[in-house]
Amino acid sequence: MDGLLERLKTRLPDTELTDDQLMEYLQTMSDRLCLRLGVEILPAIFGSICVDAAVKMVRRTYYEAISSEGVANL
Repeated sequence: MDGLLERLKTRLPDTELTDDQLMEYLQTMSDRLCLRLGVEILPAIFGSICVDAAVKMVRRTYYEAISSEGVANL
């Protein structure tokens, strides 16, 4: 999972999140993918999907939600 963490940090170079926080996003996505795939360990081929989804989770939580869900948009 450390390789995925490095890839995630490459895609989010300006993040202020700690490695532990980023690992939690990766672990959450890995767990979700494993459930869908019916496996216990994420196959290496799905690493890119895991990182892409983790990037989306971080952006949705810390960036996109801030401006797109304001009171003015209701």
